[in-house]
Amino acid sequence: MHQTTPIWVFCNQAANTANSHCGKGMVFAVNCGADGTPNSFTNFKNSALAIGASLAGASPTSTAAAGGATPPPEPSGAEVTATITLETSTWTTTYSSYPGSPNATPAALAGNVIKVVVGGPGKLAFDPPHVAAAPRDTILFELFVKSNSIQTRVLL
Repeated sequence: MHQTTPIWVFCNQAANTANSHCGKGMVFAVNCGADGTPNSFTNFKNSALAIGASLAGASPTSTAAAGGATPPPEPSGAEVTATITLETSTWTTTYSSYPGSPNATPAALAGNVIKVVVGGPGKLAFDPPHVAAAPRDTILFELFVKSNSIQTRVLL
């Protein structure tokens, strides 16, 4: 079964210290909600920055719209069954559809490879910071800084 709910990823380097990579905004999301929704990337990043400000002993410059310093709760989904045809293949799939979720039809039979660069000289960032993945897509993380470690809230 393919993951269609949001996946929240953060760097665990220097966790619980003033130098926390997550607390400096080094976060990433797959299939997050659009800006303005409770499960948006902006809310997730603001939560991480609020944690960082708290660890640094300063008051946060912004408060998380989710109401705290944790990722926003996942919205309720509706189960959908669909028949999908792509090229010469047809299959029936059942999945949960959430507000702001991408279309469940893959762009290619083999799926697309989505490259995400993690870190780099002087960078504490994921590039791009979030992606929308369809079933059969593969997300390839390229790690460029030895000291970064990634933890995901939900396994891919």
